[in-house]
Amino acid sequence: MLALALGVLTSCAQFGGGRETRAPLSYLLDSPSRAGVVWEEVVLEDAELAFRGSQHETMAFFSSCKIEARSARTLARQLTTGISPTRWQRRESVTVAGREGWLQEFEFEISDRKRTMKTVTVVANRCSYDWVLVAGSTYDIAVESFDGWWSSFRFAETPTEEKP
Repeated sequence: MLALALGVLTSCAQFGGGRETRAPLSYLLDSPSRAGVVWEEVVLEDAELAFRGSQHETMAFFSSCKIEARSARTLARQLTTGISPTRWQRRESVTVAGREGWLQEFEFEISDRKRTMKTVTVVANRCSYDWVLVAGSTYDIAVESFDGWWSSFRFAETPTEEKP
């Protein structure tokens, strides 16, 4: 996540123009809204999808099916590794595609510039799905697109929990 915070740009999804990846669960994710921000798709290390706005806002979607059974809240804490929040704005439970998830929003500084980060994490069938937004002064505009983007996530098939 530190790479995302720094702006270093380098499954089973259908996205916009038909992007597809492979993972145990199929999901659908809409294109981000262009409300106030023009998003350009970029490559970000380990992200399935990443976008950069004209004012250097960055948002990305990550998924992993290589996790131990943990709660969304516990996994979300790992997204702040290497970042020192200066002010927490929100930490709360959310619902993503019918599953309990965790949202966190906080401010931090990097190179003497204030940034705000918002993350959303959900766990389903031993996979984690994470959305991350990092923005500076345009955060209030970028977060509208971000919130619409992560809330568009849905499973293409009804997931069932695996039995031990």
